[in-house]
Amino acid sequence: MPPRVLHFKSIYLNRSETFIDRLIRHLQRYDPIVATLFPKHYTENLPIYTPSGWWAWRRDCWLKQLNRTPRFLYGLCRRLQPALVHAHFGLDGYRLIGLARKTGLPLVVSFYGHDVSRLPDAAGWQRRYQRLALQGTRFIAATEAMKQQLLRLGFPETRIAVVRFGLDLHQFAFQARHQAGPRLLLVGRLVEKKGHAVALEAVARLHALGIEARLSCLGDGPLRNALKEKAQKLGIADRVLFYGEVTNEQVHDAYYTHDVLLVPSQTATDGDQEGLPNVLIEGLACGIPVIATRHAGIPELVQHESTGLLVPEGDAEALAAAILRLMETPGLVARLSYAGRLAVEQLHSLERMVGDVEAVYDDVLKCIP
Repeated sequence: MPPRVLHFKSIYLNRSETFIDRLIRHLQRYDPIVATLFPKHYTENLPIYTPSGWWAWRRDCWLKQLNRTPRFLYGLCRRLQPALVHAHFGLDGYRLIGLARKTGLPLVVSFYGHDVSRLPDAAGWQRRYQRLALQGTRFIAATEAMKQQLLRLGFPETRIAVVRFGLDLHQFAFQARHQAGPRLLLVGRLVEKKGHAVALEAVARLHALGIEARLSCLGDGPLRNALKEKAQKLGIADRVLFYGEVTNEQVHDAYYTHDVLLVPSQTATDGDQEGLPNVLIEGLACGIPVIATRHAGIPELVQHESTGLLVPEGDAEALAAAILRLMETPGLVARLSYAGRLAVEQLHSLERMVGDVEAVYDDVLKCIP
């Protein structure tokens, strides 16, 4: 029987966290068990465990608020005997220190973005991360840039592995592009770090030049009303569509019905940053040309004029110029389209992600006396 891995995330899962779902469902040599307090999305056909009964759930939610191990996990480990525990996001990793200490199970923690950018600036979290760095067994960063952030937070380099998000490329057919039209696409929650406001300003600049451009914004969030008002003030309300929350299938279809994918990510005022936006990997796999920013781990996949175009964070003028350049340069569009797909095949295949994570598990279990 394959060794069991207990995967824990307080909320399993948010719609944007498809990368976690893909990993767990496609493990080859390890048997996944999923534990959570709040089952939400991507739970079908998985062994999902939650506290038994309302009182146990309330107790464990309270323990979560105190950043301690939910108690139901102890009984779960006794019954199912996992070989190791894998926590997803640093916050939940810290919560499982007590479980690892009392059970003797190795603790693997994956970091994905805001847990290494914004969270360490919150009260008490640098101290908590120092404890996690000492007591965690292995740490997984989604990008090289994120690994550097972990090093600055005091995590030991010898126990950090970089494992890039993986994509099932059979589900993202490549459609070569040979020209870029006016249909622009931006996918992501309507929050500051996604850069929607900059994209609106870029569309307004193109409009002022008499250039036709229409922007589809897929996703919802707290900035929806403010962004709609901004579009109105910029005089482009009729050129911007806010679709609200959409399904993964709708996002997938949008890659093929739009001409340019915009990923204008930026560091938010509270320090929040991306890891590597999943939409970027998906879009490149589908062949849509990408314009993104020099932000966090993005340049590790989007290399300027090779697999996409890069512009500075927060620079609407540069973003508008890059859009116009794609519209006017069909040869560049074709080159980026093919190179983007090849980069995803080389760096972000599902098989590579699963193999890299299972190599971490192997290394952890080899070290157990």
